Amino acid sequence: MPGPGVRAPESELLIRLFRAGVAAADPANCLPPFLPVAPPAGRTLVLGAGKAAARMAATVAAHYAANGLGPLRGAVVTR
Repeated sequence: MPGPGVRAPESELLIRLFRAGVAAADPANCLPPFLPVAPPAGRTLVLGAGKAAARMAATVAAHYAANGLGPLRGAVVTR
């Protein structure tokens, strides 16, 4: 058994798996492929609620700004 402060190889694997899972679920990584690449017709309204809503809305806003897709309006409620 490793001493204090030394991680076993299994622990390192579990830590890497956890970090990969968190990164895969990050809206900044998984949401952009589902966002428009051309300006949509009409007004775009973003509504969100829940723990992930703020990060998702920030990702949408960043995508729209970076791609010149026009203004956004909306509301997000979170903790």
